[in-house]
Amino acid sequence: MTGARDGTSSLLDQRNTYAHAHGVARHDYQGALDAYEHAKRAVPRLAAADEVTAVVDTLSTARYLLACVRAELAGLPRPGNRREGGLGGL
Repeated sequence: MTGARDGTSSLLDQRNTYAHAHGVARHDYQGALDAYEHAKRAVPRLAAADEVTAVVDTLSTARYLLACVRAELAGLPRPGNRREGGLGGL
C-alpha cells in the first residue's frame, strides 16, 4: 500500500504544511519537534518506572503544540492547556 490508501500521502502533506508555517505556528511546530526528540532521547535512559511520567509529560506537550499549530493554520483560537502553570517537562 502506498499514498492515500495507507494515509502516507495525507501525513506527508500535513508535515509539509506544518514545516512551512510562519510566526507563532512555526514556533509551536518547532517546539513540538523538539519535545518529540527530547522524549525519544529520554526513553533509553529510563532507569525507573516513575521516570516515565516525565516522558509522558513531554509527549503531552508535543501533542498540545501540534494542536496549537492546527488551530493557527485553521484560523481558530489556541486550545486551552489542560494543566495550569505551563507546559511542564520543557
